[in-house]
Amino acid sequence: MSDDAPWHAYELNIPDRPGLRASAFKECAALSKLVNSTLVMFFAPTVPMSGALLLGEYEKYLEWYRNLPTKLANTENAVPHVISLQ
Repeated sequence: MSDDAPWHAYELNIPDRPGLRASAFKECAALSKLVNSTLVMFFAPTVPMSGALLLGEYEKYLEWYRNLPTKLANTENAVPHVISLQ
């Protein structure tokens, strides 16, 4: 599936936009890995919980967001699944 495949809103007179489906799926998978890491940290810890550990997890999320491709980071006139990813 190509990112350039058009996306259009049903029953609305909005021009077609690039769907960004592949990029959104890739970033959703990367985010899912981060969420899994956080859930394991809380519910199946291998080390005692500490502030530094929590801060490290938070930094992972910030890094993920900073590394989003520009076309996914921009929410102006974005397709719904890109907004949902945000």
